[in-house]
Amino acid sequence: MAFTFIPQPVAWQPTQQDVQAATKASHQSMVQEINDVPEVKTPGPHVRISVEDEPASISATPQPVQQTVKRSQHTAKAALAPHLELTVDKEARVCLPTGELRLDQLEGLLRMLPVDITFVDRHDIVQWFSDNGARVFPRTRAVIGRAVVNCHPPKSMPKVQRILDDFRNGQLDHADFWINLHDQAMVYIRYFAMRDAAGTYLGCLEVTQDITPIQALSGEQRL
Repeated sequence: MAFTFIPQPVAWQPTQQDVQAATKASHQSMVQEINDVPEVKTPGPHVRISVEDEPASISATPQPVQQTVKRSQHTAKAALAPHLELTVDKEARVCLPTGELRLDQLEGLLRMLPVDITFVDRHDIVQWFSDNGARVFPRTRAVIGRAVVNCHPPKSMPKVQRILDDFRNGQLDHADFWINLHDQAMVYIRYFAMRDAAGTYLGCLEVTQDITPIQALSGEQRL
């Protein structure tokens, strides 16, 4: 019987490819674990979390794999951009630069405004109007989708169209009118050009208000 001496094998060292494969597998596993965690229903403010797609760097020397779970990728500037959010309670919220509102709160706010508002898009089509139950000039949903000039008396149509055209080409930002309605109310009508931050024309905002009670004010009434 014969024996052969075998020296101790050299310790195995992972290659760069081995480390990358192991790191990616661990990363995917953690993402799966996070996604498998059941939602915890908590009312009010919430935070979205996301997992970085890949670690910033990979070392050839085996090291404990560390992953970073971070808040949503929104920067401070992006967080201020208007957007919609759906909470874990399936509650839609309209998020604006100065705060956020539930849809029912937004609808209630618009309904309580002491002025009548109509929004006309950049194509001069009526898209929305407020209704507090006491509009100066009553409107129905039949006006939605109609050209706004057709919502005015024939003698006013050319002037309305000229205002809209001037809004669109940037020659005008607002136009004000006031009328004595049936000798019973002084009505103030204002048109505003709506533009985005880049100056692109979005449409026209019509604001109508019965200012008779305001004109009757005198003296002071402090809180």
